[in-house]
Amino acid sequence: MFKITVLDNNVWVSEGIRCYFKSKYVEVNMVQYNHLESAFEKIYHSDVIVSELLIFNRKRPCSFENIMALRKTLRSKCMIILTTIEDEALVNYVRKKIPQATILNKKTKTCELALKIITKLTNGENTKEELKTKPGKLICLTDKEMEILQHLLMDKKINDIASHFRILPKTVCHHRKNIMLKLKCKSSIDLNNYIIKIKHKLGIDN
Repeated sequence: MFKITVLDNNVWVSEGIRCYFKSKYVEVNMVQYNHLESAFEKIYHSDVIVSELLIFNRKRPCSFENIMALRKTLRSKCMIILTTIEDEALVNYVRKKIPQATILNKKTKTCELALKIITKLTNGENTKEELKTKPGKLICLTDKEMEILQHLLMDKKINDIASHFRILPKTVCHHRKNIMLKLKCKSSIDLNNYIIKIKHKLGIDN
């Protein structure tokens, strides 16, 4: 029996997959992020893991960190990540950190998601084609830039961020400038508008 585990606090993903695979040969389970520890055995014995990715949601601040914590154990597992994030620098960051995962838009239709799951079940790990990157320099946030962006999304000020990381404010400003370049924000206003947009997209409360 093929086992699919869905890490998502919304039931529509798991229910959609379950309805599509109406078969005694496919078992679909849903695990909420706050139940990860108790459900680890179920996750470990799955053939495919489908997980949402909410990097910035303060209500679930460990969603990305949980995937990162599991990735070594789940390195040989087939993973599909669903996200509303479309920015190249952010998607490439996730792809770099979790290279075995296939990244799909959260709005992907159930039939397309199911097709990708079937591909995973039949082919196992990602094909070389899936792991190929675009020629030239890859636009990707660094770990420090990602951390600082997360703090900016929590409305932290430059001095507060500097104090948190025990670095100079001008160093934070330097990272912030690089973040703006990679997210294609031409000014501080563009960055603020980006933050407002991404917070709305991810349902982050002000």
